Amino acid sequence: MVFNFHRSIYRNLETHNLIFTLVKRTKLIFIDTQIFWLTFHVFILVYWLGADISVFYGSTQLTNTKNSIETRLVIVKIISFVNWFPNIANILIFPVGIMLLAGLGYFTEVGKLIYLVWFPFLFWFFFIAGSITQRGTSMGKVYLYLDSLMRILLISFVYIGISFLYFSDVIFIEDWVLLKFYLYGYILICGFGIKYSYSGFAPAFKNLIENGPSIEIEKKLSASRKMVKPWVLALWLGLVLLSYIGISKPDF
Repeated sequence: MVFNFHRSIYRNLETHNLIFTLVKRTKLIFIDTQIFWLTFHVFILVYWLGADISVFYGSTQLTNTKNSIETRLVIVKIISFVNWFPNIANILIFPVGIMLLAGLGYFTEVGKLIYLVWFPFLFWFFFIAGSITQRGTSMGKVYLYLDSLMRILLISFVYIGISFLYFSDVIFIEDWVLLKFYLYGYILICGFGIKYSYSGFAPAFKNLIENGPSIEIEKKLSASRKMVKPWVLALWLGLVLLSYIGISKPDF
C-alpha cells in the first residue's frame, strides 16, 4: 500500500516535470521566434539605409565630369546590384513588421490569417524583379506599371484602410504602431518622389554613352541628381524615425 502510494507520487512528479519541460520549451520557441523577427527587422533597416546611402553616393560619381564614360558604366553596374537591397528591404519590412507585432500580441482578432499578409508582397517582389531585369522591354514596362500600382495600393491601405480600422475599433493597436504604419506610407511616397525626380537621368545618361560628354548632357545629369536629393534625405529621415519609434515605443 505504502509502496503504491510512493509510486503514485513519483509518477505525478514525472508528469509534472514533463509538463514543465514542454511549457519551458514552448516558451523558448516563442522567444526565439520573436528574436528572429526582431533581428530580421533590424537587418532589413540596416541594409536598406546602408545600401541606399551607397547608391546615392554612387550616383554622385555618375555626374562627376572627371570620371570617364567607361568608369561611369562600371559604377552603374555596381549601383544596379546594390540597389537590389533597398528594393527587397522595401518589400520585406512591412510583413516582417506585422509578424513582429503579432508576436507582441497585436492582431489577435485575425488569428492564423495574419500569415496571408505575405502573399501580396511576394507578388510585389515579382513585379519589382521583372521591372529591373526586363528594363527597356515591353514586359518591363508592364512590370513597372504593376510595381507603381502596388505602391499606390499600399499607400492607400496605410492611410485610408489602417486609419479606418483603427478609428472604427476593428483593430486594437497603440498610437506608436499607427505612427509606424503612417511612416511606412511616407517612405513609399518618398520612393515615388525619387523615382519620378530621377526619370530624366536614364535618357540623359544614354545620350552620354551614345554621343559622348557635353555641357548640356552633364547639366541634365546634375539637375536630375539635385532634384532627387531632397526626396532621398526625406526617405532616410523616415527610416531613422521608423527605427526610433520601434525602439522607444513612445506613449502619446
